[in-house]
Amino acid sequence: QLGPPLNPRPGRDVLGGLLDSAGQYLGAAYYGERLEYEFAEPELAAHHRALNRFFDNSCDVAFVDVDQARNRFIAYVNGPSEPGAWFFYDKAARAIVNVGQSRDLDPARLGAGEVLQVSTRDGATIEAYLTARPGGAPGPLIVLPHGGPEVRDTSNWDRQAQVLAAQGWWVIRPNFRGSGGYGQAFAEQGWTRWGVRMQEDVEDAVAHAISARGLDGSKVGIIGTSYGGYAALMGAVKRPDLYKAAIGICGVYDLPDMLAWEEREDDTPGKPIYEFWTKRIGDRSTMGPALEAASPRRRAGEVNCPVLLVHGVEDGVVPLIQSRRMRDALRSAGKSVELVEIPDFGHSDWEDAREQELMTRYVALFRQAFA
Repeated sequence: QLGPPLNPRPGRDVLGGLLDSAGQYLGAAYYGERLEYEFAEPELAAHHRALNRFFDNSCDVAFVDVDQARNRFIAYVNGPSEPGAWFFYDKAARAIVNVGQSRDLDPARLGAGEVLQVSTRDGATIEAYLTARPGGAPGPLIVLPHGGPEVRDTSNWDRQAQVLAAQGWWVIRPNFRGSGGYGQAFAEQGWTRWGVRMQEDVEDAVAHAISARGLDGSKVGIIGTSYGGYAALMGAVKRPDLYKAAIGICGVYDLPDMLAWEEREDDTPGKPIYEFWTKRIGDRSTMGPALEAASPRRRAGEVNCPVLLVHGVEDGVVPLIQSRRMRDALRSAGKSVELVEIPDFGHSDWEDAREQELMTRYVALFRQAFA
């Protein structure tokens, strides 16, 4: 039998527990605007605050290990301009030593990050992470909705965001309703709201960023993977006035077809995977017209911007046929579209060399669209 929850926080999902080297519970981690802990020992909270100050309160400081005497710590530090490093902290020696970098990058060439509190059109509040171009001058904006959709973006270093920011563009990553990390109620507010409430939250975050930072609203592009690919193409459908280019990577573009595929592929008794997605996307038997209206493939004629689609041939999460049919629908409507199929790879899990090649394509498309 389970006991009561430890240190619950309304509107925040627990990320995990922290144990010392002997397995004693020390606290739980949460994500607010940045990584936070609810410590069982006040002294640990003081150490965590001190480490945050050392890193200018701009990074996530995650305790990886703590000794039983609470004198020595290993921390993993990650932030918009810190692409990941492990540090050894010795309290008695008052020393912090960098013991390893995950990526060797020049922080001066990376864009700074901030958290925006966005008021939506129906009175809710969502968070969005904004990455500035180096130097911070106003410029074009790239929208980067996350996949999932029941995951969330954080202030951690993000490769796509930083590559795009390095081109002189700002990048926004909104945590729209339906995202994870903010409690079950927040996630459920996106259920059966694909293409409507979830899409409107993305639009509201874009409008907020343009207004708050004086960005160039005539040069906005959108790119995403998986659910983010869906949001990118649905954005091109619903806001042809806003987006100058759209890139969908391993995306879902036809909701009824996707649900039918999930039903066929789910051979578990009771079809729990199919039921999972039916609950979140919608029931084909009762929501047919709404699901069709929320499917970019069914509305390809409304797209006005150039579209690039990318898909792994071996994708077992979202089948390649989703992108092929989206391409065919756009071609039939006389739209500009290209589909890049990645052989031998699945759901956006390709190697760094292929990712670099694709990022070059993404940058070229946005540059051409903004010219």
